[in-house]
Amino acid sequence: MADLLSAAALLLTAITVIYTVWNGEVRTALAIPPPDDVRNARPAIHTVRTTRHQRATPLMVIAILDVLVFAPPSIGLLWTSISLIVSREGRYDAVVASLILIWLFTIVLASVLVQEFVRLRSRERELADPQTYIR
Repeated sequence: MADLLSAAALLLTAITVIYTVWNGEVRTALAIPPPDDVRNARPAIHTVRTTRHQRATPLMVIAILDVLVFAPPSIGLLWTSISLIVSREGRYDAVVASLILIWLFTIVLASVLVQEFVRLRSRERELADPQTYIR
């Protein structure tokens, strides 16, 4: 069980560190203002698309895979823990509680990464839409 906890914690830490390093690029890409004319939007679209492909997509996929890999043991432990608490037979296990907590944090992080991916895709579409430039 401790090996599982160590692996989950290490993966969450790695994903979080990479997210911290790459988050500035994502924020910058999301803040790119539309140029004056749709014909000048190519560099902005390219920046947003590149950020989405090279930063947001890989990190999102890794986080989702991390959630899926640790789902079976985490769900099983969560179910067992709830059953033991309800029956008042269970004792507190810090390792089990930590694994469940790390898995839940990973779900939250994966959700944030999916939202950023969607926002980058929406921004790219907005920059490519001629209606954005009609004033």
